[in-house]
Amino acid sequence: ALVEQTGATTELAGATLDQTAVQASYDLRSAFAGLLYAQRYLELSERILQRRTENAQMVELHFEGGIENRGSVMLSKAFIAQARYDKVVAKNTFDVSRQQLARVMGLDGLDGVTIEGGMPLADPEPEPDLKATAAATPLHRQKVATERASKAGVDVAKSSFFPSLDLTGTYSGQGSGGPPSASKRSLMVQLSLPI
Repeated sequence: ALVEQTGATTELAGATLDQTAVQASYDLRSAFAGLLYAQRYLELSERILQRRTENAQMVELHFEGGIENRGSVMLSKAFIAQARYDKVVAKNTFDVSRQQLARVMGLDGLDGVTIEGGMPLADPEPEPDLKATAAATPLHRQKVATERASKAGVDVAKSSFFPSLDLTGTYSGQGSGGPPSASKRSLMVQLSLPI
C-alpha cells in the first residue's frame, strides 16, 4: 500500500507540473490575444478620430455655406469629443494589455513593443473524442492520482490492524588472521497480533 501511495503521489506531482504548464500557456496566449485586440482597437480609434475630425470640418464648411445648421456642427463636435475619449480608453487598454503580457512573460515591461501579424491558430480536429480528451487533461490526471493515493492511504491505515510476521536473522564470527573460528548464528521469527 505504501508503494501504491508513493506511486500515486509521484503521478500527482507530474500532473500538477503539467497543469502548471497548461495554465502558463493559457495565460500567455490570453495575454497575447488581449494585447493584439488592444493594439487593433487603438489603431481603429485613431482612424475613427481622424474620420470624425474630417467630417466635422466638412460640416463646418457646409454650415458656413448655409447648407447645414448649428445643431449639426455641435453634433459633429460631440462626435469628435467621444472619439477622443474612445482613443484615451483604447490607449489605456493597450498599456494595460502590454503590462499583462510582460508580467506573464516575466519581464519588467514591453514599452515600445507592438505585434506584427495575427494570432497563430490551429485547425480543430473534425470530431474529437471528448472522453479521451478529458481523461488526458492534467486536472483529470491529478484527481485520479489523488484518489489512488487516498485509497492506498486507507490500506496503510488498515494495515496496523492486521497481524504482522517479522523474520530477523544474524550471523557473526570472530577470529584472528583467517576465517572466523567461532561463529554465532541466530534466527528470530516474531508474530504480532493487534488486540
